[in-house]
Amino acid sequence: MEANLQAVQRNRPYHETLARELDQFLKGKEPPTADRFQKEVHFEGVRPVIFEHTAYDLALATQALSYLKPDLAFDISKVYTQQNAFQNLENSFLASAFTPASMSSDNMKGLATAIRIYLGDVNQQEPTILSRYEKVIPEVKSALTGETPRHR
Repeated sequence: MEANLQAVQRNRPYHETLARELDQFLKGKEPPTADRFQKEVHFEGVRPVIFEHTAYDLALATQALSYLKPDLAFDISKVYTQQNAFQNLENSFLASAFTPASMSSDNMKGLATAIRIYLGDVNQQEPTILSRYEKVIPEVKSALTGETPRHR
């Protein structure tokens, strides 16, 4: 979970900035050309998060979650369920948005709009995932070490 927390934190500022730049690009008075897109939008891909889940898979396979308090086991499961949903959003968007047809036109309005809508979902889900990590990670550490978690 800590690796996933860091991956989301690393991409968060880029996703927020890219959404703002796309808003400005789409509201511009000039035609939404590829040249203008390259000048105004600092696009470096959509930077999807590839979530790690090996530890969770191992915990499920070995039934290790049964050693935790049920509330914590459920919270851990909720984190991984949300990660899965987010990963599916990313995969679906990437599979549909970047096609030869979407890249063959000089008019970038359609692709820019699709990326902006996608980023709306991303920028809604990332803070929720981050708050789940910030709640669950200390509780997991506490359960593993026997220490009382420090809440922020």
